Amino acid sequence: MELVLNRFNSDREATIGNLMLYGEGWQCFVIEDQFSAEKVDAETRIPSGSYRLRAREHGGFYTRYTERWEWHRGMIELADVPGFTGILIHPGNTDDDTAGCLLPNYSGTCTSNGIFGGQSVPAYFDLYTKLIGAVEAGEASIAIVDEDRNWKRGRG
Repeated sequence: MELVLNRFNSDREATIGNLMLYGEGWQCFVIEDQFSAEKVDAETRIPSGSYRLRAREHGGFYTRYTERWEWHRGMIELADVPGFTGILIHPGNTDDDTAGCLLPNYSGTCTSNGIFGGQSVPAYFDLYTKLIGAVEAGEASIAIVDEDRNWKRGRG
């Protein structure tokens, strides 16, 4: 199973993109931290590129989610991200809810006050149920594309 995240807008605090599920089309918006040429822990988004997705069965999110939702089997983690560890897909609506992770949302708004998402938990549930089997089988990946850089150069 292949995902493609097309980042289309980034401000001083956050980034928003469209997440596509190969063969099914648009899945949801994704909110992340902002772009920075230099990595800042818990403040910058991960580099564009292709990453394998794997199931993670430890950590705070894993414990909370498996206790809250009996069907939740493990966190979806992006593997081998250069300079980053513990990059998960989990619910959240603003850059305050992430430390480099990907936050699925069904709505996304870009204003002068920042980038905000909505309906994150339902977006996460839908994405998770579609992905977890392929993730556990080692058959899932995500490609992340920085379309927002073209906007900054005035070509979008």
